[in-house]
Amino acid sequence: MSEGILKRNCASCDTQISVLDLCEEPDLILCELCKPWVLDSIYKVPHSVLGIEIKDPDMFRFALKLISDFSEPENEHDWLVLLCNIFSPKSPDLDDHHWPKYTEWLEPKQVTWIKKDYGNRWKIYDEDARSINDALADEDYIDTDSWSEDLTLHFDFMLDMQGIMTYYLDKRKEIEEQQEKLRDSGWGDYAKNLTWSNIKPKVHKISYANFSFTTEDMTKVLDWADEHSISYDFVLQLFFDWASIEAGRELDSLLYETGLYGPAIFAASLKYKPRSPEFCRKIYCLIKGYNGQNLQYLMLAAIQSWDKDIKPSHNFLVRKENIWTRSFQLLKGIIESLGRPRAIIDYGLIKIKGDSGRWYGLKPAVFKTDRQWWEVSILPKGPLICIDIQKQHIKMPIGDQLASIVLTLANDSMMDNEVHTLAVHRSED
Repeated sequence: MSEGILKRNCASCDTQISVLDLCEEPDLILCELCKPWVLDSIYKVPHSVLGIEIKDPDMFRFALKLISDFSEPENEHDWLVLLCNIFSPKSPDLDDHHWPKYTEWLEPKQVTWIKKDYGNRWKIYDEDARSINDALADEDYIDTDSWSEDLTLHFDFMLDMQGIMTYYLDKRKEIEEQQEKLRDSGWGDYAKNLTWSNIKPKVHKISYANFSFTTEDMTKVLDWADEHSISYDFVLQLFFDWASIEAGRELDSLLYETGLYGPAIFAASLKYKPRSPEFCRKIYCLIKGYNGQNLQYLMLAAIQSWDKDIKPSHNFLVRKENIWTRSFQLLKGIIESLGRPRAIIDYGLIKIKGDSGRWYGLKPAVFKTDRQWWEVSILPKGPLICIDIQKQHIKMPIGDQLASIVLTLANDSMMDNEVHTLAVHRSED
């Protein structure tokens, strides 16, 4: 049996430990003290993401693990890969993690539609898109009409629409400059009446796409885009949809529906906002939970993982290795100095016996603040005790902060004047 035991160093505190396997994280060896704090820093659960409350922390933490291999999308293809993975089953052991199974009809329907949109929209520019489009066409997933067969149609349509839209944007710029001059000259009331009506009405026809629109239509779309800070690249794709999959639809209806999801996506702090209206719609539906909580948490977990507010003092992945290691060595040394009669590491919980005789439990908090990454409780089943780190110490390494909490709990009878929350609970004894 001893031959199967390996000697390895903890990746956090560098202490040598005996292991039988590689624990739950591949290539990450952790001692019992460090393990809960390291894993918790990697899969930190927020109170909310984009204003949506996280009601099931365990499910969200598992979502963070599932999504951890995906970096923030920087182009349309990155979004394709992410969305297809979110809408596809992740592993055969989902039930072991109490993760709801994906319904069989949802995966092919959503993934196929996402691929169809990408292939049809970008097939002339991207080899993957062309391969996707050809494969779907062969399997009769898309109609064999001019839109699916003509390789250059999207490019030609975008080129023509860009020229038309540029004309209107230039005219709008001229009008804005005239308005500014009038306001500077004291003619502000007259400037308000200088609007798009000064542009001669026209009907634009793109015959090869069997599509036409008016000056009024373009005015309405650009006004809508400016009001919601929507990119003009997205507007061009919206016109493409109006000429193809949304052909014959009333513009007001299209803008109303797009207005439900477009502004929300463009207001989000994403590195790259998709140009495809269909991709934006899918992301919005995921965020709102319209596809179920499990998929919602995958999307929210991805967004949360892209958050750049990560502290090296508290997050293992971006730690300064020497500082982090010394910090947890300090914590381990204090626990060992107290000895087993007063300090025990027990399944993710640090148990500390105060000099008052009371036992306390210390473990990672589910929802953290800058001043409190831990949860302190009175054992065995007593109430929680709020103990914040002092504001001037919030940038200290997490191991140092935990060491100060351990010392505070170990000397509880002497800390009444310093930590009033301890005093409150001690007075109840």
